[in-house]
Amino acid sequence: MGNGGVCGFKSAVCERERSNLPGSHSFAPMAAAPTDSTQDAVDELRARPERTGMYFIVHRNTLLSAEYLDDPVEIAEEFFGRFTALNDQIQTLVKEFCAVKLDRELIRRQRERIRISSYRWDGVIRLGEGSALTYRIPTNFAWFLDWIKEREQLGWIDFIANIGVNVPVPEVLSYMGELYAYNVVIGEWQLGLRSLREAEQRGWIHQEMAYGTLDSDATDRLFTELRVLGEGLCSMDSKARELRCTARVDEAARSALTALMREGKAALGAYWDGVGPFARLLAARGYDAALAQDSPLRIFEDPDDGGGRFEGVTEQDYEQLFEARLGDLVSGVAFSHTEGLFRTDADRFEVLAPLMKTALNGSQLSSLHSPHDFLARFAPSILTAYLSRELTFEGDRDAACTSVARAVVERGGGDVDAATLLGGCWGAWLKQLSEQSEEVFHCEVLAQSTWVRGAQGEEERERERGRER
Repeated sequence: MGNGGVCGFKSAVCERERSNLPGSHSFAPMAAAPTDSTQDAVDELRARPERTGMYFIVHRNTLLSAEYLDDPVEIAEEFFGRFTALNDQIQTLVKEFCAVKLDRELIRRQRERIRISSYRWDGVIRLGEGSALTYRIPTNFAWFLDWIKEREQLGWIDFIANIGVNVPVPEVLSYMGELYAYNVVIGEWQLGLRSLREAEQRGWIHQEMAYGTLDSDATDRLFTELRVLGEGLCSMDSKARELRCTARVDEAARSALTALMREGKAALGAYWDGVGPFARLLAARGYDAALAQDSPLRIFEDPDDGGGRFEGVTEQDYEQLFEARLGDLVSGVAFSHTEGLFRTDADRFEVLAPLMKTALNGSQLSSLHSPHDFLARFAPSILTAYLSRELTFEGDRDAACTSVARAVVERGGGDVDAATLLGGCWGAWLKQLSEQSEEVFHCEVLAQSTWVRGAQGEEERERERGRER
């Protein structure tokens, strides 16, 4: 970042730099990796001219059909070539790409072919020694390059848009929230249930997955994986019902049912291990608060009309599995809709799955008309993320959990800091709860919260503005 700083965007930003930044991405604990301490390489990176603006990566074969400003940046030569610890396969791949500068109008015109990446940093390597002279980058971004290359898309990757082209961190953070809110996001966590489970607890990733449009091709992979697990349960369920009819009088049937229930317990556990993160993804995107109200998937809220209880396990095992894996989802309709959908019969799935895909993939902001609408839908998920998501650096919590939401609210005009946004969230959430039950106000911890007081202050200011009008 020229003289402004040298740390990767999701990196452990050095203390000298952190004190001047509004926030920075965090990443998983740094993996044991080779260290390139070549001072010449560090000096060459620091000597680059500082750039400004929003930079995206594009495959060379796509350049002719893309619109961009200025000359492309040769990121392989200028940046990645300095990281000799980066394996040859990735070095070869990045040579196929360059970085191009876009403005908001060019982003608008090419929105359908732009993808914003979301992933958890892993395999971090560094260049240089000493916190003030260290560049850090992840090594698990090749999946994104392959994705946009195959589909002739333009892509945004955090660290490339930052230290890769030498744009200061504060400038990248200033527009990052807008990118995730109003463009198509593809997360590594969309490519498999295991990745989704691993990513869902990270603070930065929560806001990256919550608001914008999701890549439908990537989401299809989650649907396919869950449906395979659900179909397996359907088959076991049918078999269990058949065996129960004869088990009372047939020893062989009893033995077969006992064996099936052992398999069924494992199968149901695997299914719920996928359903849980998927349902939490839906909840993070405001499904419980708004989208589920008029959804045909509400049939699954009634076990007699939906999928019914899985018969391939004992009632005791069913309850134990539910408590162990899904206790935090008991009150959410996202779980009942998801759990019933993926193990329902083929005809019903064919009709309802596209409705679920539409609810999941579409921008969650298109039907909202004011900051009040936004907070009414997303206050619970923002507060849940703020209070529970994992961060490598606790000082990042405000930025990690509110940057994208603030970009949405600020689009209506004026700056909103994290404290003001959180205060509004507490106020909106408490209002929702008070409408359901007066008993929530017995929660003294919330009543004493700084954010509650902030929300009350905002309400008073709103009343004052009303009197002025």
